[in-house]
Amino acid sequence: MDDQSFNIDALKIILKYHLGLDSSKYCTGVLSGQQALDLIKEDIESKNNPRSKFTLIFMDCNMPGMDGFETTLKIREYLHSLGAEQPIISAVTGHMEQMYIDQAIMSGMNQVLSKPVNSLYL
Repeated sequence: MDDQSFNIDALKIILKYHLGLDSSKYCTGVLSGQQALDLIKEDIESKNNPRSKFTLIFMDCNMPGMDGFETTLKIREYLHSLGAEQPIISAVTGHMEQMYIDQAIMSGMNQVLSKPVNSLYL
């Protein structure tokens, strides 16, 4: 998830060419926190099963509207309310200062990756 489509495309290319992952088959890109939350809710509600197909989420931290920190909290709360398995949520940010890392972890993210994402991180 990123508010810049270029960043989504770049990450898909890294996943495809450096890890051999068919990004067209396994990746879904969204441009806002609300879209990400809605997508997870739609996925679960369409199957009437509290297990999401989204097991790994790359989350941009700084976006207009609902930022990545708030989105992560809402995803975690929603899935927890259903007793659903939690995905791995990796922060992707240009800010690597300790306060941003702490905020990412406190919001429920599992790790923090700096932009531009390097295939060595994955």
